[in-house]
Amino acid sequence: MKLPLFFLLAICISKVAAFGLYGCYERLLYWQAYQMDSGSKKQRIANACSRDPTTAQAVGPIRGGRCNLRQFLYYITDDEDEKEIIADKNKLTDADLAKDKTALDEVASKMYKAGVGRTYNPGHIYQGLSSNSGIDKVIGNVAAFIEQKGWLEAENGKPDQELFDLAEKARSRVEFGRKANGARDVGAEIRKQYDREVWDKQPKNKNGEIEKDAPLVDEGLVKERMAIPDGGVGGWPTCDLEAAQNSVNAAEAAAGRGPMKLKKDFLQPWHDRERTHVLNIQAAKDAKAKIAGCSA
Repeated sequence: MKLPLFFLLAICISKVAAFGLYGCYERLLYWQAYQMDSGSKKQRIANACSRDPTTAQAVGPIRGGRCNLRQFLYYITDDEDEKEIIADKNKLTDADLAKDKTALDEVASKMYKAGVGRTYNPGHIYQGLSSNSGIDKVIGNVAAFIEQKGWLEAENGKPDQELFDLAEKARSRVEFGRKANGARDVGAEIRKQYDREVWDKQPKNKNGEIEKDAPLVDEGLVKERMAIPDGGVGGWPTCDLEAAQNSVNAAEAAAGRGPMKLKKDFLQPWHDRERTHVLNIQAAKDAKAKIAGCSA
């Protein structure tokens, strides 16, 4: 399913916290890199995971000098509530996580539904980064690491091709989801200005912002839908900005007013306001050349 053309053209660039389903895919991207790092003389990805006593105490002994997926997720998260979720095998079962090689989308969906996808510690993911490093730096460094692994010959320790393919799948979901989320935010601003009655009915947080888990808007000039990537089992609420522009302009023309300026009045202000989100989208997009070149 394609995302809105105007949005794709405009943002080809969230928040230090990796919220939501795309945050789960980011974790699974890093997990593929961690597995590629097995046996490296100088490990770069979560290199202290297997030696972390808190992780071992909370989610079981670490065997073979390498963390499993549950231990990896626990080690990299910064959120105490998320740590409790990851450690609880009733909320996130071993069977759920065991499908990381056969059903990546299903694993991400299970993680998200359990409550995973909050803040993580960049310094625990890539050696050399700090806890304050941006998500764009994490994605960029991990992608470069994966690219370097792809240069190896099989006899010199090149990881299994499956890991490269799964890394690219996870990366593509991150880019898709973050773009979809951004388009929804822009759509909300259009609705606020041109369809205020519908906007007023949407649930807001204490800051007056629309709740992230607000129901899809299926009425008025600026409707929303679920954007689901090809083959995916979950998706993201989004807004078709072209359709919204056409609906608004038709209503404005009927009222004798001129058309709205999508790029000038909505896309550019969103870019200026959400620079971190824009950087993270760009990082996920740029990572494609590094990771996809290694995938089949």
